Amino acid sequence: MLKFVQNFLSKDFIPHGHCYLWKPGLVWLHITSDILIAVAYYSIPIMLVYFVSKRRDMPFYGIFLLFGTFIVACGTTHLAEVATLWHPYYWLSGFLKAFTAGVSVYTALMLMPLIPQALAFPSPALLETANNTLEKEIAERQATEEELRKLTLELERRVEERTAALQSANILLQQEIVERQQTEAALRESEAQYRRIVETTTEGIWVLDTAGNTSFANNQMAQMLGYTIPEMLGQTLFAFMDEEGQAIAIAQMERRRQGIKEQHDFKFTRKDGCNLWAIVATNPIFDQTGQYIGVLGMITDITERKAAEEALRQSEAQLRQQTNQLEQAFRELQQTQAKLVQSEKMSSLGQLVAGVAHEINNPVNFIYGNITHISDYTQELLNLLSLYEKHYPHPVPEIQAYVEMSDFQFMKNDLPKLLASIKVGAERIRQIVLSLRNFSRLDEAEMKVVDIHEGIENTLLILQHRLKQVGGTLGIQLVKEYGKLPLVECYPGQLNQVFMNILSNAIDALEEAIGNGSWVVNHGEESTHEQLPTIRIHTQMLNTNQVAIYIADNGPGMSQEVQQRVFDPFFTTKSIGKGTGLGLSISYQIVEKHGGQLKCISAAGQGAEFTIEIPIHQTSRQPALVKPSALFLEPYKS
Repeated sequence: MLKFVQNFLSKDFIPHGHCYLWKPGLVWLHITSDILIAVAYYSIPIMLVYFVSKRRDMPFYGIFLLFGTFIVACGTTHLAEVATLWHPYYWLSGFLKAFTAGVSVYTALMLMPLIPQALAFPSPALLETANNTLEKEIAERQATEEELRKLTLELERRVEERTAALQSANILLQQEIVERQQTEAALRESEAQYRRIVETTTEGIWVLDTAGNTSFANNQMAQMLGYTIPEMLGQTLFAFMDEEGQAIAIAQMERRRQGIKEQHDFKFTRKDGCNLWAIVATNPIFDQTGQYIGVLGMITDITERKAAEEALRQSEAQLRQQTNQLEQAFRELQQTQAKLVQSEKMSSLGQLVAGVAHEINNPVNFIYGNITHISDYTQELLNLLSLYEKHYPHPVPEIQAYVEMSDFQFMKNDLPKLLASIKVGAERIRQIVLSLRNFSRLDEAEMKVVDIHEGIENTLLILQHRLKQVGGTLGIQLVKEYGKLPLVECYPGQLNQVFMNILSNAIDALEEAIGNGSWVVNHGEESTHEQLPTIRIHTQMLNTNQVAIYIADNGPGMSQEVQQRVFDPFFTTKSIGKGTGLGLSISYQIVEKHGGQLKCISAAGQGAEFTIEIPIHQTSRQPALVKPSALFLEPYKS
C-alpha cells in the first residue's frame, strides 16, 4: 500500500502546478486539507449508520442514510481533487461530482417535506409537561382502582340482597307469566281477527318505515300494483312511481314526518308498466315516546274513474276545438261576406261614376267644341262693330242712348275674357271626366303596361278638393318627387284603388290633426308647427325589376300596437260610420297579388309612411282580386 502511494505520488505531472504557483508548500496544504475533510466525511456516515441501527424506532431514519450517502460522496470528491494533482482523472472526478450533486439535490428534496413534520415534534418542555400529566393520571388511576375495589365490595353486598329480592320477585313473575300468556292468547285472537279484516278489505293497506321502505302490504295492495307481497316487502315507495310522482312523494313524506294527515289522488306505476290511479289517505305513525316510525296508507283504486274523466276531458277538448273551428269559419265567412258586399257596392258605385262621367263627357265635348266657334264669331262681330264706330262715329240718338245705357265698352272688353273663362272651365270638366274614366278603367280588366305616375295623378285629381284650403282651415301641402320609372305591368284599376285608399287615409289623418289644433291658422302668418300639413309622394327604381312608391304624411302617426294590426280586416280606429276597416286589408291583398309588398312604418307623433313595392314585369299572371270597377272602397286609417 505504501509502495502504491509512493508510486502514485512519484509522478512529475502536476496539471494544476500553475494554479498553486509551483510551490510545494501550497500544494501540500491543499492535499492535507482535502484528506482530512475526506476522513471526517467518512467518519460521519459510520456514526449515522450506527445510530440508525440502534434506533430503528427513530422516525425518518431513511433521511439519515441519505445524509450518509451524500457525505461519503462529498468526501470522495475531495480525494479525487488530491488524485488529479498527479493524474489527469478529470472524467472520473466529474462523474463523482455529478453523483454527489444528484445525491445532494435528492436529499434536499426529500428533506423539504420532512421539515414541517420535524418541527411538529414536541419540545423537551412539552415532553416534561406530558410526563407530569402522565404521572398525575397514574396517581388518579390508582385512586380510582381503590375506589373501584370498595365499590365492588359494596356491589357484592347489594347483589346478595338483590338475590333475595329476586327470589321473591320470581314467584310474582311466574304469576305474571301466566297472566301474560292469557293476554297473548287474547291478542292472537284479536290479531287474527284484524288480519282477516285487513286481508279481505277492498282497499289496499300499505305501511312504510321512516326511510320510505315497505314494511307491510296486504293482498289487495299487492294485486293493485301487480306484485306479490314478498316482492313488495323492503321495496322503496319510489319503486312504484315515475319521476314526477317521486318529486311529489318526497314532499308528502316530509309532511308525514311533521304529523300532517292528507288525502289526495296519486298515480302509481304497476309492474306491467300501466298506471294505477288511487285515492291515498295517509296517516303518520308515532311510538309511545312520540318518535316518528313510519306512515300508514289506505289506497283506493280509481283508475277506471280517471280513465272516464280523461275521456271526458278529451271529448270536451275535441268539442272546444270543433267550436273554435266553427267560430273561425264563421268569422272567415263574415269577412268574405263583408268583402263581397263591399266589392259589389263599390263595383256598382264605380259603374255609376263611370256612367255619369260618360254622360257628362258628351255635352261637355259639345260645349267645348262650340266654344271655339262662339269665340271666333264673337271676335268677328266685335271687329264689325269697331268698323261701324270707325266709319260712323256719330250714330243716331237712339243707338247712342242704348250704347251708353248698356255700357258697351265694358261688354266689348269683358266678353273675350268670359269666353276664355268658359273655355278654361270646359277644359277643366273634360280633364276631370277623363281622370274619372282613366281611374275607373272599366275597359281594362286585364293586366296592362301603364305609367304609374299617370295613375297617381288621376287619383290626386279626384282628391284635389280635399287638399285645398277651405274656409279658415289649412290646406294640405303636396310634395311630388317622381323618379324615372318605366312602364309597369299591372292591373291599373286595382293599383289606383290602392293609391286612393292610402292617400285618403293620409288626408283623414292630417284633417284630424288640423281639427285637434296640431296646426294653427293665423291668417297668413307663419304656422306655429315646424311645417305645414304635408303629403309627400316619392317614386324610384329599386332594381332592374322592382319599383317603389312611398306615400308619407306628417300627421299624428300610430302606436306600435295599431301598426301591427294595420292590415287586419275590419280593424279601424275611425269612429262608427267613417270606416269599415277593409281599405288597407284589400290594398294589401292587391299588392300581394301583384307579387309585391305593402309596408307601413310609423310611430306615435312621427307621421306614417306606406311603401308599395311591385315588380315591373309579372312572372306569372295572378287572377284579379276584386273587380277593377270597385273604385271607392272606404279607406282605412289607423
